[in-house]
Amino acid sequence: TGVQTCALPIFKITNVTDTTFTVSFITDESTSGFVKYGTSATSLANREGDDRDQLAGNVGTYSTHHITLRNLQSDTNYFFTIGTSSNGAFDNNGKPYT
Repeated sequence: TGVQTCALPIFKITNVTDTTFTVSFITDESTSGFVKYGTSATSLANREGDDRDQLAGNVGTYSTHHITLRNLQSDTNYFFTIGTSSNGAFDNNGKPYT
């Protein structure tokens, strides 16, 4: 089989509170998804997987992804990129989303 790639997903930010938010997106192929994030655009040191993976304790492949970032500092800007196992990262034209 060849290498599968996923098109840039359209994503939604939901469930926003002072310390959490959820990134949801759909990929054209089943793949594992993640969000890399941090408080600096040049250092996305944290990584979180799909909510189902967090609950199950293992990494699954899905076409619909929901990734909740928890325990964030309130009143703090966060930067993030979206990634999948079949395509390293999706960003905002070379820069993280905010």
